[in-house]
Amino acid sequence: MPYVTSWERMGTQKGLEQGLEQGRLKAGRESVLDILEERFGSIPPDVLARIDQINDYSKLKQLHKSAITIASIEAFQNLLKE
Repeated sequence: MPYVTSWERMGTQKGLEQGLEQGRLKAGRESVLDILEERFGSIPPDVLARIDQINDYSKLKQLHKSAITIASIEAFQNLLKE
């Protein structure tokens, strides 16, 4: 078995953490989009693009909750502009 230095282990750990965070963000985005699609049908391209650019899981979590209760896709678009 090859020897793995502490630097290599640290790099591997960092890579794993980044991968997990990217997966969490992807799941958060998909969750928001699934709710919007279920409630309002098709999703406007600008909403898709804005959600795709969000790299903050807590923001995605807030949007997820808002998507459940918001009155319209237009109101959601306005929320994204804030």
